[in-house]
Amino acid sequence: MPNILIGGQRKEIGKLFELLLWQPDRTFTNAYTLDKCIRQVRDSSPDLLIFDGSIDTSERCFSALTELKRNQATADIPIILLTHPAYDSEVKTRLMLIADAQLQEPFSPSEIKTVIKQFI
Repeated sequence: MPNILIGGQRKEIGKLFELLLWQPDRTFTNAYTLDKCIRQVRDSSPDLLIFDGSIDTSERCFSALTELKRNQATADIPIILLTHPAYDSEVKTRLMLIADAQLQEPFSPSEIKTVIKQFI
């Protein structure tokens, strides 16, 4: 049963992904702070992390994602990074070096499903 963790402070984004990706064999968990998100990744080893880059400062996000990818227990968990066009290009580039895929807002339902299908 695939477990998808959605890390981001915007509850409406989490709900959108749950509605679009729902299937009877999938479970969804939401983490609304960066610290809770990282703790849940370590504790539950989700099959996929959907990570909203606006959850915290870019430096903290970069550090947290780098730590996850360096940790042998969490390195293989795919990370899909949600970004916004207003993000500084340097910030986006640094985060994309760690993420396995990116979805830039505004994203369409078909785009979300296509990207997720690559990992689950």
